[in-house]
Amino acid sequence: MRVALALVLFCVRFILAGARRSNAVVRRAFENACTLYDELATALTAIIMRLKAQGEAAGALSGEEADVVKAHQKTVLMVLDFEAQILKRRIGAVTAANAGKRLDLDAARAEVAGRLDRLAAAEGT
Repeated sequence: MRVALALVLFCVRFILAGARRSNAVVRRAFENACTLYDELATALTAIIMRLKAQGEAAGALSGEEADVVKAHQKTVLMVLDFEAQILKRRIGAVTAANAGKRLDLDAARAEVAGRLDRLAAAEGT
């Protein structure tokens, strides 16, 4: 479990460093975060099952179980951050590709009106 916590801390530092990273590096870090999330989710499921089985007699979480819960929370946030980074890069690429293009709203209105006219004419016959 200490290795998982060390990996979480490394990934959090990686995010907070703010250095410009390539898409491949971000994607690799995202995959590692997802792998860690899966492992922690399995451990968290085992803790939940133990608590359900013991019911009221379960008592408080052990130190290691509390560490798993904290690591799981951090990993969820890390995965969400990487997803946001990847999404921002994709949106940025699409925006850059469309930078010189302007929407012609008058042409769009005329096209929609023409389609509605043709639809109404087809229904009327």
